[in-house]
Amino acid sequence: MVNPRAVQDAFLSFDDDATLLTIVRHGQQDVPAWGKFDPSDWSDPPLSALGLQQADALGRAFADIAFDCLVSSAMIRAKQTADAIAKHHDIGNVPRIEELNEVGAHRSHTAGSEPATREDPDVWAARIEKFIAKPRWSDIPGGETGPELRERIVPVFEELLEKHAGGHVVVVCHGGVMNAYLAHILDWDGDMLFLPAHTSYSTVRAKGSKRVIQSINERCHLNAEGLVSF
Repeated sequence: MVNPRAVQDAFLSFDDDATLLTIVRHGQQDVPAWGKFDPSDWSDPPLSALGLQQADALGRAFADIAFDCLVSSAMIRAKQTADAIAKHHDIGNVPRIEELNEVGAHRSHTAGSEPATREDPDVWAARIEKFIAKPRWSDIPGGETGPELRERIVPVFEELLEKHAGGHVVVVCHGGVMNAYLAHILDWDGDMLFLPAHTSYSTVRAKGSKRVIQSINERCHLNAEGLVSF
């Protein structure tokens, strides 16, 4: 029989020297109604009315949680969500890190343009079906691939963990970014493990080169107020 303490030690459960990393997804963004696709409408929208409520609930849930570092991506919806936490801790400007921005699914498109494959509905439909079967960013034309996303975001997380070793780091970012880092920890080659709820958070414990996932998609603060969305 395995000693229970050995299991706890394997996951850094009670290691006071371990670093806690909390990765938060932003609140619901204010996106256009479904219809003609224009990437510029989706590039950097602010929070919706529901998203603001979700961010407020998150901020209240984190009001009594101590942390040593709070950062967000440079995108508006992440900044607004981080600000909802910051106001409970007398933090002024939350540092914004561009490398934590969401996967660049439409980085090569300009306003009013569409991917070339959308000129052939059958080709586009086939790509979408392939993505639904096994989500991979490389199946979205003109976008950033999963490996490219990891290459961009993993060093940022590792630098934050090293800089605040033994502390608590809170990162407000995006579903694709959260999935990319967790998949990196698991050494899994897929791009999306799960779909995080808006303002849900996942936690990682770290010490030295060891990284263990402690929780995924926590959203009690949303359940209590009926604010869950994806």
